[in-house]
Amino acid sequence: MLGTSIAWSSLELAASRTSVLLVPLAVGLSYRLAFGRLSPYLAASFVAGLVRSSGEGEQSGRFTRTDLVPGFRATIGGELGLGPGGVFLQLGYEHGRLEVPELEGRVGRILAELGYRLRL
Repeated sequence: MLGTSIAWSSLELAASRTSVLLVPLAVGLSYRLAFGRLSPYLAASFVAGLVRSSGEGEQSGRFTRTDLVPGFRATIGGELGLGPGGVFLQLGYEHGRLEVPELEGRVGRILAELGYRLRL
């Protein structure tokens, strides 16, 4: 299983304004049960997040930086077989730790995804 998505955030703190672009790449394992056309599954993934932060602060001045940060994703979902693929719904949580000189903290998000997965 390999997946990606894009998240963007703008933070305004008292001393600075920072924009963060996060592109997580996930590689993981899933366990799938088959009940006819319906397949519930659990998945756990390692996430490598490409983080580009830019901003301006009173002490640090203007900065732009690109980093790779590790993280983890856990999802639960189901897929209904339809044609050459399936309609899926999955819920999950993604967590990572961002440690760059200008910005430090934990990054997390709740995932809710609905789509069509084409099997090749």
